[in-house]
Formats: sequence, C-alpha cells, structure tokens
Amino acid sequence: MLLRAINWESDGQALHKLDASFVTDRVYTVRRDGLSFSFGEEARDPAVAKHYDCTLTKERIRRSLIAIAACEEKEIRGYAVVEREDWNRRAVITDFFVDRRARRRGIGSKMMQRIVRLAKQSARILWVETQDVNFPAIAFYRRMGFEVCGFDSTLYDGKDVREVAVFLSRSLQEKESRKRS
Repeated sequence: MLLRAINWESDGQALHKLDASFVTDRVYTVRRDGLSFSFGEEARDPAVAKHYDCTLTKERIRRSLIAIAACEEKEIRGYAVVEREDWNRRAVITDFFVDRRARRRGIGSKMMQRIVRLAKQSARILWVETQDVNFPAIAFYRRMGFEVCGFDSTLYDGKDVREVAVFLSRSLQEKESRKRS
C-alpha cells in the first residue's frame, strides 16, 4: 500500500467514486440528564445503514494541512484530509474514509499513523467529529487513541436530525511521564 498526497486533477474523480457507506447493528446513544450526559452502546434491529458523499474540492485540498490518498495497485482505497486551526493549534480531521470493500486490512490504521506523525509537527491535538450511529468509526478512533470529548445534539438538520455529533480528540504531545524518562 502506498500513502501519497492527493492530486486533485488526477484523483478527484476516483475520490468521488469511493464507497464510504457503512452498516452496523450497534450504535452509541447519548442521553442527557440535567447537566450530565451518558454515552452507551445499544443494539439496533434493523441495522443502521448510511452513505457519505465525497464533498472534497480542489480548494479544500489546497488549503489543507494534510491530504493523503491510500493506494493499492494504482487504485485509491481511502483518503484523509486534515485542516489546521491556528488559534488553538488543533488539527481537525475533516474527511477520513476507507472504501467499504477495502476495510479490515490496516489501511485506516496506516493513514492515521501518517496523520499523527505529520500533524505533530504543527499541532497539539488531533480532533474529529462523527455521529452516534457510526459505531464502526467511533470504535476505530478509540483504537487509534482518541477519547470522546463532547457531543452536540443540534449540529445536524434534515434527515440526520436525530443523530448526535460525537467529538473525539487525541493529544499529539508526549506525555509528561515519557518526557522525564
């Protein structure tokens, strides 16, 4: 597998054809009780199915901190885009997708490892938003060292109005205990 910079002119069409859908029979639920929130796993029958359309543009790629494509045999199997918020030195993952047919082969892990290595050069934290119904994404981010750091029940409108935004973050700074050793 090759990880390389996205070239909009040659990659744009392939990025838009990537199957970024998922199906899951488990979701996370966010419950509010006054000033407290709980976050738990719940089974779903029927399963939840969702498809994400590629919203990338040449301009978004141009202004990104990181824009990588994961390729196998000259085919794009995944891509990730990260933008930087200068005011708080936060790197924001705006897009992170692995083609449905190429999952469970380590492509996402390799992309995330590259993102972490590159983002460390200019950011203090890596941050991402997904939905409570995207159990596979939340599980992946947690395996990659992210922790849930917040929720927003008002972020989405339209058909996704019942979904809750889940925010996760991962520190890019070495732990204080590791610095001393």
